[in-house]
Amino acid sequence: MRGLRELRSLDVLSPEVFSSLLSRAVEEPLFPNLKTLGLWRVTKEYIPLVPLFLSHGTIAINIPSFESDLSKEVVASMIAAFPTLCPNLQKISLHSLPRDPIINAAVSGMLLSNNRNTLQSFYVDSPLTKEAHDVICGLPASEKTTNTYFTSYVTLFTLFPLI
Repeated sequence: MRGLRELRSLDVLSPEVFSSLLSRAVEEPLFPNLKTLGLWRVTKEYIPLVPLFLSHGTIAINIPSFESDLSKEVVASMIAAFPTLCPNLQKISLHSLPRDPIINAAVSGMLLSNNRNTLQSFYVDSPLTKEAHDVICGLPASEKTTNTYFTSYVTLFTLFPLI
């Protein structure tokens, strides 16, 4: 499987199904060839199961919506794990993130921990720490335009509200 895009809620499958699959995928990823993970909405029932879909082969993560009642600590933990679970991420797109300093720190940490040689796009609607901002600003102009593309979300939030 090369890509998984969930266009509706994962409510079609019960959490018990995913829990059963997760227990079988402890030693190695359930989908080792999955390149792109696109989830429409992450809910509190399914956020602990997102790692089930990720592997060293995953190069793109797109999550446009996070349910508003999610634990900020759980969301931050999941975000912080992305560079470890997917060390060759090229595209990261996370929107509707909860507004909280712990999320801001996790997003910044993810950027700092991610392989900057592979990162091509970074779409997040979260402020970055000064250290993460400095990394973006410190990239040579040629890298910013050819090797790494940071969208207006990052530009807006890194130029104005620094933590």
